[in-house]
Amino acid sequence: MHGSRSRTGDDARGASSGGRGARWGGDEFAILLPDCCEDEARKIIARVTPTTPSLQSCAAGIAEWDGVETSDELVRRADVELLRHKHVSAYR
Repeated sequence: MHGSRSRTGDDARGASSGGRGARWGGDEFAILLPDCCEDEARKIIARVTPTTPSLQSCAAGIAEWDGVETSDELVRRADVELLRHKHVSAYR
């Protein structure tokens, strides 16, 4: 997710009990939302996106843990979705 670190962290903590936001690398952030389904995560992203400061962008890759996959596999699925969203928004 791209955007303001303080806004991202604030929204993650307020979104779900125990939610955590952290810088993932460069201008990317990861938000862990335990006990939050994919639909609820999409609603959170919809609230965060309009708060992105001017001249910055916000794209998100959401993946809900299936209970079996490794953390690397989960992050990979989120990253694939993030890249898809970045590609789509680049052509708008």
